[in-house]
Amino acid sequence: MRNNLGSKDVEQLYALLTSKTLTGFEKELIRKNSITQSLVTDYAGTAYLREYKYADAIKWFNKTTDKKRLELTTNPFADLLYDQEEQLASETNFKTNK
Repeated sequence: MRNNLGSKDVEQLYALLTSKTLTGFEKELIRKNSITQSLVTDYAGTAYLREYKYADAIKWFNKTTDKKRLELTTNPFADLLYDQEEQLASETNFKTNK
């Protein structure tokens, strides 16, 4: 999904997931699928960022129900000599207001 769908396709998927009038087949597809509404809103924001449509991206990121996924716990701009995922000691108090 992340590599092949554009922002308009993701909007259609979101409309399907939030639709109140689903057929039995559509309900079954949604029930058996691992794609959730939260993942779709997150990806819609990302898709709009890739298209440089920042206002639309912000709109979609604000729809995200899982706000914890939007937090950065490490400094993404730190120059590391090696790849690591855990926090550095200097990043324990890292905060951002963006």
